[in-house]
Amino acid sequence: MTDGSKKKNSIPLIGALALKNQLVTKTELEAALVHCKGADEPDEALKEYFQSQELISNKNIQRLTLAAKAISIRQKEFKFGAIALAKGFINKSVLDLALEDQESDLKSGQKPRLIGDMMVEAGLLTERQRDYILKLQNRIKKAGPAAVAPLPQDLSCDPTTEEESGDASEDTVDDASLMPPESIVGGIQLQLAGDFMAAFLSKTKEF
Repeated sequence: MTDGSKKKNSIPLIGALALKNQLVTKTELEAALVHCKGADEPDEALKEYFQSQELISNKNIQRLTLAAKAISIRQKEFKFGAIALAKGFINKSVLDLALEDQESDLKSGQKPRLIGDMMVEAGLLTERQRDYILKLQNRIKKAGPAAVAPLPQDLSCDPTTEEESGDASEDTVDDASLMPPESIVGGIQLQLAGDFMAAFLSKTKEF
């Protein structure tokens, strides 16, 4: 892995989303990363910086926060599915269908359930199997049904509250790019798309 890819992958999710949605330019994000370097909570530090420099409005900071939360849970959902697949609890068709349903709900602004709960209700996964995987992920539910936070309908810059800065076409994150692959228990490799909304599963030699 090159130094450049390491640098790209070290960008906190809030920063990546702000750049992707053209709320800041690449130059502004780089300055923010330098300022917040070493912070205990990079995402919180970036939000405070963006607000203190009046780069992003409070309204759009809230939108970014909601989107980051939804995407973080979505990533855990991909990993949940990869583990279920690796353990032989489900097949890929079941996983693809559950993830597609969840993505559709996310994009429509609804509050979709976790795919583990969906599979249990459909009789495709037992509660014991679901809880086993959640325990592996340190995601055991404390109480009540869990749900994924919906993605904000619009994360674009609001022209009434913020001004566009520079040529944003060169500063956006390429949706087609792929994140570095991650090995999941059981010989399954998970790779997330650059827009965080798709994932690709492949088998390793250990499968």
